[in-house]
Amino acid sequence: MKPMRLLNARQQQVIGFNLLRLVSLVTVLPILGAVIYIFVRGMPAISWEFLTAVPRGGMREGGIMPAIVGTLYLTLGTAVFSGMIGVTFVGLFLTPVFYVLLRTVTGMKPLTHHGANAGIVPAE
Repeated sequence: MKPMRLLNARQQQVIGFNLLRLVSLVTVLPILGAVIYIFVRGMPAISWEFLTAVPRGGMREGGIMPAIVGTLYLTLGTAVFSGMIGVTFVGLFLTPVFYVLLRTVTGMKPLTHHGANAGIVPAE
């Protein structure tokens, strides 16, 4: 006897997508509300002098220019360092995968001989 299904695949998919939309809204709306609240309340304090001046008075007044420059340096350094690591891992781990994949797609058999004598045919 075949098990009875309450919903077909299309109905299950629609319900699943709608639940994902609901969870996304419940997650994003409070964050968006907090960002808007902070922006609206903090906008009167933002000025060109605040963004470009250096701190003074024991770091209690002045601007935030060193913090902005430091953030840019940190971001750039992180991007360069992670880029180097990413390129290294792609080169080390995915090159053999692409090699075998391309040999398979083109119909050429992957090489099976490895080591010092690879490709050397002994003389007769």
